[in-house]
Amino acid sequence: MALAMREKMKVLRKKWIDQGYEFPLDIRLGINASYAAVGNYGSESRMNYTAIGGQVNLASRLENISTAGEITISHSTSALVKDTVECEFAGTINVKGIFHPVMTYKVLHLRDEKTKKT
Repeated sequence: MALAMREKMKVLRKKWIDQGYEFPLDIRLGINASYAAVGNYGSESRMNYTAIGGQVNLASRLENISTAGEITISHSTSALVKDTVECEFAGTINVKGIFHPVMTYKVLHLRDEKTKKT
């Protein structure tokens, strides 16, 4: 889905530039695969469906280190998608609340059928 979002944003940015927008919207994405608490949080007067927890914070940190148009993922996410998504190791980051360096990867593109691992 993140790759589809990135491709759609390229189309939209071109459209917006053609329409005269000097600084069109862009996106950056951070993805971490893990467990999180998900549900309705808040009070009767203001209720939101959201995800909370340290792993959600890690996804946010991954998004923060991405540049426009980039998708940055954690090692756990990379392990899950390695057969279908081509990634490049991007180094490690230190994240408040996580007591070990976090390995990060930049998502490049989907693997085609010929290059998928078997």
